[in-house]
Amino acid sequence: MYNSLSGSLPHSLGALNRLRYLLLASNNFGGTIPTELGTLVHLNTMLLGRNPLVGTVPDIFSNLTNLLDVSFYGCNLEGTIPTTICHLSQASSLNLNNNRLSGTIPSCLTSTFVSHTISLSGNELTGTLPEAVSSLTILEAADNRLTGTIPESLWFSVKTLNLGRNALTGTLPQANSTVDGPDHLFLAGNRLTGTLPTALCRALSVLLEDNLFSGTIPSCLGEARNEVVNLSRNDLSGTVPLLKTLYLSTLNLADNHLSGAINVSAFYLPNLQSCDFSQNCFDCSAETWCMCDVHRSDCAGSPDGWPTTTIVLITIAAVIGALSLLLVALVGGAVWWRRGHAGKPRFAPLDDEQQQAI
Repeated sequence: MYNSLSGSLPHSLGALNRLRYLLLASNNFGGTIPTELGTLVHLNTMLLGRNPLVGTVPDIFSNLTNLLDVSFYGCNLEGTIPTTICHLSQASSLNLNNNRLSGTIPSCLTSTFVSHTISLSGNELTGTLPEAVSSLTILEAADNRLTGTIPESLWFSVKTLNLGRNALTGTLPQANSTVDGPDHLFLAGNRLTGTLPTALCRALSVLLEDNLFSGTIPSCLGEARNEVVNLSRNDLSGTVPLLKTLYLSTLNLADNHLSGAINVSAFYLPNLQSCDFSQNCFDCSAETWCMCDVHRSDCAGSPDGWPTTTIVLITIAAVIGALSLLLVALVGGAVWWRRGHAGKPRFAPLDDEQQQAI
């Protein structure tokens, strides 16, 4: 791997009947994938990713039952996913990301394929999502043309669900507690609707921007274990729950219909690095400090073009600057006076006439 080998993959590779590892990723191999690779029954790993290959994913997997890892990542392959790929009963990872694959996702891929990780992002796949089995832990199918709803079996089995930038619709499964659902949820850029389930509070990453979610933000989000939360560009309303979490580093609630006050003095977010509350309608007066830019053009009380927070921060900065200048002037004056009077008596001595007068 990681060389500059070029040319076509030789058909003679099929004669290496004891071969276990075929690691040719990140080279400059072209041409098609030889069908003779289907005779390598002892093959354990097949990594051909990041090569400028052409053609389709070959229908070679019927006898490759010992394969554990398969990767055709970024190979410019087209056509459909062959159903014989489901014969990889021992596989733990299948990576077909960043190709030009079309058609639907074979139902057997998530129902009988025991792989822990299936990566299909960056293709031209269509149709709906198949049901899943409990052994599947990571499903990546972002940047395709998938439609329909998210099956509950996927929601309750996988730990990482990446389906961003498709055309998915419907609602998220409403789990009854905060113990169900993925740990990492990436569903940005779809057409999902409905309210946010409380299961989001158990996730580490929640990226749901650019959807049509409505209702309020679950109150449990305030004390959840979330590290990254992006709910921007939805139709959420209500107030922001009291945020007290040790883990949150990124929070984006921009471009919703949120309102109420944001009292940062009541928040405890020691690891927060970035946040965006803009394009909402918060009450952010000088008495109620704000963490971020919260201006919205259709909110009353802020001059056009100047967010309330910006005005507050500019005012505070001006006061601090004036006090700093005053302090510098006082210190400088004291130093000048001491230097000018160093070594001089505090009172001038009396002359002879003044002494006689006394």
